[in-house]
Amino acid sequence: VVAFHSGLEKELEAAISYVKQSLDLHHQQEGHDKVMRAKILHTVAECHLARALRLETNTDGKSLKKGQRKAVTREYKNALGYLEESHTLFKRHKGAYNPLTGREAESVAQVLLKLQRFEDAKPYLYDALVSAGTRQSAWGDGKERNERVHDVLMIVDKILNAHRETEDRKGLAHYFDGLLTLVAQAKARSMATADPEAYESLVFKCAMVIVASGTEDSAVVALRLINDARTGAPGEFSGAMLGALIGSLQTLP
Repeated sequence: VVAFHSGLEKELEAAISYVKQSLDLHHQQEGHDKVMRAKILHTVAECHLARALRLETNTDGKSLKKGQRKAVTREYKNALGYLEESHTLFKRHKGAYNPLTGREAESVAQVLLKLQRFEDAKPYLYDALVSAGTRQSAWGDGKERNERVHDVLMIVDKILNAHRETEDRKGLAHYFDGLLTLVAQAKARSMATADPEAYESLVFKCAMVIVASGTEDSAVVALRLINDARTGAPGEFSGAMLGALIGSLQTLP
């Protein structure tokens, strides 16, 4: 972290080397602990992602040159290999929708999107969404809750992006149940009371994914999500965007 923020390339290189040595040492001494291996793999990936980000931000606002683009892509591909192995281990030893597995799925999807492998990102985005919606500890409290709300909103944004890039509107129907569960979990965790604005944003974005699918029942499902999300609080869902969406849905036959 210090190396990244200080722009010290040699120190960043040393950090990557050190973490990889730790990975080898762990394999030799505690190879049976696959969950810990997955965590170290994630750290190695983060080092490569830091290097990629460093390359992207060292251009003084100018476009990346061909050689720089190749270097950035190489770092993302290196990170992806470690993240995929980490995700596989978490999935095998913790379950498909464990919090650790879900967050690693989100990390894999993020890198795949960076590499413009939109189709490949979709299964990981689905797993990340379902994981966020099925675990009771997804929201936390205070600052942690705010961070997780941001993470969940990012998952929904990435789903829309992946399907927009592949012109796959109907494929969004695959996420309907996950979106309904996600909003129900947010409601159950009192997010509407703790942060009404973020809660409304989550409801709006989830409803938009459903509407964007264009399926015959999309309007019905979107209204169901919105109505199920209501808590009865005064002034609830009074934001302009969600209000406009509700109005348009209610006028549909």
